[in-house]
Amino acid sequence: MTKNKAIIILSGYNPRAILAFIRICKRYSIPFYVIANGNNDQILRTLYYENVAYIRENPDLSNLLDITIKIMLDNSLDEVFFLPSTEYLNRYLVEYHYTFQKYNIHVPLVDKKLYERISDKYSFRKLCLENNIPVTKQYSGFTDIIFPCVLKPKNYRSYSGKPIVIKTKDDFPKEFDDNVWFIEEYISGDSYYLLYYFKKDGTYLSFSQKNIIQQPNGGSVIFACSTNLHYEVICRKYADLFQKEEFTGLVMIEIKEKDGQYILIEANPRLWGPSQLFVDAGIRFFEEYITDMGFNVSDEGINKQQSVTYYFWEGGFPQDLADIRYYSYDEDSLIRDYSKIHKFEIYNRSDTKALYEKNRCLNE
Repeated sequence: MTKNKAIIILSGYNPRAILAFIRICKRYSIPFYVIANGNNDQILRTLYYENVAYIRENPDLSNLLDITIKIMLDNSLDEVFFLPSTEYLNRYLVEYHYTFQKYNIHVPLVDKKLYERISDKYSFRKLCLENNIPVTKQYSGFTDIIFPCVLKPKNYRSYSGKPIVIKTKDDFPKEFDDNVWFIEEYISGDSYYLLYYFKKDGTYLSFSQKNIIQQPNGGSVIFACSTNLHYEVICRKYADLFQKEEFTGLVMIEIKEKDGQYILIEANPRLWGPSQLFVDAGIRFFEEYITDMGFNVSDEGINKQQSVTYYFWEGGFPQDLADIRYYSYDEDSLIRDYSKIHKFEIYNRSDTKALYEKNRCLNE
């Protein structure tokens, strides 16, 4: 007997990646239900408000099981799959994987131990060293530090925030704990994402993007374009590592160029913000992910792979434009290219037009 199943999406965080995924679900008529994060969740101002099955009053995840069971009962669903959209959610899902599994609520992630080994910055750095993949220089003490440098948490449990760029010695936290933090060199070279989907059958898809404009202090990417880095040797090295670890699922590797080498910055085994870039490029990461969940994805609506594709998020610009990080690009080039770039704006589309216009009005 055919099971009635769907995908459960927690909204309110990582909204650009979630939108890109939802657009694929709509393209292939994959059933999905959204759990919105409060009445101000952006998803309620898109065409996908019709798919909102529940609005959380509290962002805490302790009642997620009860909410999901209610959605299943209300919609006669036999089984559901969570979309692993954020680090906070993913950590919770791998922690309580077996509890959810008892109710036919599936977590399409690797086991907790492997997930943490990939996602925690210090353990993945060590894994790359063991596999002869270039990593940033680590400072062993304060005497040999060259500023600026980067303060990174060793693991998510000790500190769940972003790495911190340290410009001078005075910027260090007053109570520095080397059990929590490690210190790496700051690399100013060009920034890239190597993107993968490792399928359950042991094969994988890969793609890559060059980051062109980024928010200050390692924030979100504002403008990026597709590139051919995934055809280089470095892509195969990472793929070998993940296949050896028997990793399955989505993962993004952030790397930077230094002296002709591509140096590891970090890994994110989940959806990433600029996902619309590979969707627009016709790369079937999400389709393969959905297929591995057991859904039928037809060949209809397949986009032809594009030679060069752009990603642009107009709302990502901070108020102080002086703080923007440009990679081999500048403000004059942005002004020159703006009309071409703007065609790829992630929110300026039919399904999110109202949200786009509202945000523009607020920013003017």
